[in-house]
Amino acid sequence: MEQINYPVKYAILGIKGQIGWTLGGNELEREYAVSGYIVSKVYLVGEKIKYNSDGTSEKSYQVVFPYSEFKNMRREKPSYDINYQCWNYTDVLQVFEDFEQAKEIANEKNSKLRAKCWLHVSFKAPDWENKIKEKTNEFDNRLKSYMEFEQKILKETEDMIIIKEEKGKSRVREL
Repeated sequence: MEQINYPVKYAILGIKGQIGWTLGGNELEREYAVSGYIVSKVYLVGEKIKYNSDGTSEKSYQVVFPYSEFKNMRREKPSYDINYQCWNYTDVLQVFEDFEQAKEIANEKNSKLRAKCWLHVSFKAPDWENKIKEKTNEFDNRLKSYMEFEQKILKETEDMIIIKEEKGKSRVREL
């Protein structure tokens, strides 16, 4: 078995989906954006600190999601180019050591998305209340399928063990 020496954490994965249509060159084109958030285990491959001119700093984390495509359950691991740069990482602002804390933040983000899901409904339409309920139900059904994806990821990543980091200790795990 291949050994993976990266710390494993939890992070919030934004699932992109079609949110509407936009005008293209000659026709309408699909418009995509984050349409829901789930929690996933990740390989932590790097950290970045950005120093600002006002004396503050911002920290971000480079993580590789083992499963990031909603429709495709193909396992990813960190991949490097010839210059030893990881090319399949995603920048996130937070990583978590426990699932519940990450889930709480993901639920907050989903609540904000849910509150905005009906923003483009015209209040001049005679059945605007029904359209708002319809948009909210669409969001809830989509989120339900995302939660099923989250549970599938958690089951498939049981081999990724989160070990609280201790200085001087090896973080070797097997796939």
